[in-house]
Amino acid sequence: MAIQRMVGRHTLKSQQAPAKMIDRYTCKTADEAHPLKPQNQTIHIIKGSAWLSFQGKDHVLRAGDAFSLHKDPYVAVISALGNTPLVYELVQAA
Repeated sequence: MAIQRMVGRHTLKSQQAPAKMIDRYTCKTADEAHPLKPQNQTIHIIKGSAWLSFQGKDHVLRAGDAFSLHKDPYVAVISALGNTPLVYELVQAA
């Protein structure tokens, strides 16, 4: 499956190998944090904004953004930012 992202008026398609959706998750509030074990997945933000802590760095992701979690022995943490629930998917290359 090619991943598409709208940038201005252009649609970008990645030429990556087919991907398999692992699951879809929801963080209802900013107080709810989800630990993630990085195993070569990509996080796709479906709705809302996210705060992601990975390898000692903080990242802000918004709907439509994607972030790769390469295999790592440490846990990543994701939670919602603001008042809108966060909906995200974890996708792993097949």
